[in-house]
Amino acid sequence: MNRQKIITVSEKVIEYGFYGLIFFLPISKALIESCAGFVFLGFVVNKAMTRDFTRFKTDAKIFWLLFALFVFSALSLINSGPFLAKGFKALFFKWGEYFFLFMIAVDHFKDRKLIKRFFYVFAFIVTLVGLSALSQRFLGIEFFRGRPLIGLAVTGPFKNPNDLGAYLICCFPVLISLAYWNWKWKRKVTAPVVFFACVILLASILLTISRGAWLGVTIGFLMMIAFCSKKRLLSLVFGIFLCFVFSIPFFRKEIIYSFGPAGDGNRYVIWNGAIDMIRENPFLGKGLGTFMDYFEKYVPNIGIFYAHNCYLQMWAESGIFTLLAFLFLAGFVVFRGARIAFKNREDDFGILLSGLIAGISGFLIASFFDTHLYSLKLSVLFWVMLGVTVSIERVLLEKKV
Repeated sequence: MNRQKIITVSEKVIEYGFYGLIFFLPISKALIESCAGFVFLGFVVNKAMTRDFTRFKTDAKIFWLLFALFVFSALSLINSGPFLAKGFKALFFKWGEYFFLFMIAVDHFKDRKLIKRFFYVFAFIVTLVGLSALSQRFLGIEFFRGRPLIGLAVTGPFKNPNDLGAYLICCFPVLISLAYWNWKWKRKVTAPVVFFACVILLASILLTISRGAWLGVTIGFLMMIAFCSKKRLLSLVFGIFLCFVFSIPFFRKEIIYSFGPAGDGNRYVIWNGAIDMIRENPFLGKGLGTFMDYFEKYVPNIGIFYAHNCYLQMWAESGIFTLLAFLFLAGFVVFRGARIAFKNREDDFGILLSGLIAGISGFLIASFFDTHLYSLKLSVLFWVMLGVTVSIERVLLEKKV
């Protein structure tokens, strides 16, 4: 096999690895790892053959922030003590993998056709996840993993409603942008189909009964209105949605309960424990991956929990510098993307970018109420979508057609 064929095959391995990754993400951790392995293998072979690192130089600011995030996370291992091995494993086999996937996504998605194909797969699996949640609610079981309905809140193929909600709020605005995109071009078949998929996702988000999801989808909706050139139409849809929700006593009661003091689910107690942990080691934290090992020392007699807040857990484990590096990285991508999307409101990819920015922002808001960035499935989703967002920003900045 000659050099050019190896390069072509490696690019296809990366491409189909990403398709598998996004498709199997809600379904199987083992398949996620397998697909990620194909992506890594394809990337290493491709770079060995091409030695093309242009994309990393072009977006040097982003990669310096990513490097700073990795370095500060590594420095937190100084305080790991007896959990040093666990910290190393978290650094290289969790966070390191997420960072690597982000880098490959930025490097790989260079042209519009490639990005479109990725989002066709994305839209298909997201719609299936929404249908599985509705199946769980109305038929008593979802069809991916056979999870029965326990209580009132749907989980779909995820373990709990909050995880499903975080997944859907990251994806829902993207589907809105795809629906608007198809409606703009008056595609008589695909536009109604994608619009119907949006309705399915919105119903599923409501049925998670998750305040993080509800707040996240509201933020996503408002951001889409800000970006969209047809503000009146989207505002009308949002207004109808709110009227519908508050007109149903069940949802009205759950919203009041969820955002009231009784709906905290011990979060305030857990957050106070995380804050006590932070006070002891504010700069480098207790050590990456050690939050649950130390938790009972600070909050006894309630069990062992994650922090139920990504930012408090990141600060407690890895220190303030790691938290700031993460916020600067995510903030830079989001604010640059918002600026680019606003300038390219009539461009198809400007519309798509606005959906990604809204979805990522909603996900980050929901992460204030849970530790989504510490879940394999949701972390992979976040870092891949963040990487694709950077790629679309670059495509629009360079005006590639």
